[in-house]
Amino acid sequence: MDDFKVDIIMGIIIIAIIFLLSGIQSCTNDKDWNNGHCPCGGNWVYEQAVGHYTDTGYLYHCDSCDNYIEINKRY
Repeated sequence: MDDFKVDIIMGIIIIAIIFLLSGIQSCTNDKDWNNGHCPCGGNWVYEQAVGHYTDTGYLYHCDSCDNYIEINKRY
């Protein structure tokens, strides 16, 4: 019976870590996006979508300095 309790606790910890990492990624995306403005003063322009197994990355480039960012969207 003790092994069952340990398994449940480990499952809860793993789920909490997944949600924490997802939240960190969301905050990073918001910071990088910066309401569509590059740190150099230019604007982010949509380039393309890149599909992965569990999420899609949207590539944007700056119209002033040609920097690139990838904003991720999880399904």
